[in-house]
Order: sequence, then C-alpha cells, then structure tokens
Amino acid sequence: MKDNTWHANSSKDVSSSSKQTNNKCNFKLDSSEDNQYITYTTDLKLINKSREQYERIIYGLYKSGNFDSKPKTYRRKARVAYLDITKKRNKNKKQLRLDVDKQIRFLSCNLKIINKMLYINLLWGIFL
Repeated sequence: MKDNTWHANSSKDVSSSSKQTNNKCNFKLDSSEDNQYITYTTDLKLINKSREQYERIIYGLYKSGNFDSKPKTYRRKARVAYLDITKKRNKNKKQLRLDVDKQIRFLSCNLKIINKMLYINLLWGIFL
C-alpha cells in the first residue's frame, strides 16, 4: 500500500529543490496551555539578579566619579547567603522568608550607596 498523505517536512515535495524547509509550528488552543515562566517578586533569582545589577551600577559610578575608595557592598556575603538557600533541597517557609528579607536588606543597602554616590557626583559637577 502506498502512503499518499502529505506532511510539511516530507521529502516527497512537488518541487524538487535541494533545500528542505522546516515548517514546524506549535499550535495552542487556549491560554491554559501557554508556557508558564513567571518569576515572582519574592523569587530569590530575581532578587539576586537585581543585586548584581546594583553592584554593576555602583562599580560604574565608582569608575566615573572622583572617589577615594570603593564603598563596601557586602557582595561576597550576599552571594554566599544566596547560594546557601538555593542549594537546599527542602526549604521551609520561615527560613525562605528570612533569606528573602536578608537579600532585600542587601538591596536596600546598595540602593543607599547608589543614592550617596549620585549625590556626590552631582555636587562635584556643580562645583567644578
């Protein structure tokens, strides 16, 4: 019996071109089948990513400004605290809440440093 069905990736295409096209697509009927890659505001990955961005901002401000020394950001302590909780298999709610709070405190400390550095850069710009 001969198979007469047509497939999108079939090599029995009517046009005999040397290139084979890849016509694959995903068809989803409703929104319940959608991919769900949502990060929540209490997610440690999101908090860690923003902490790393703050540290990059602090480093950029330090390089561009007239500062004697780089401010203390507790970068290593924050990274160790983040890795401690992410490596645990079973995370209880209380410890997770405390670690999220700790990471948010690191973020607020970095934000205060950024505000001070911007203020100092603004003053140096005015008086120069």
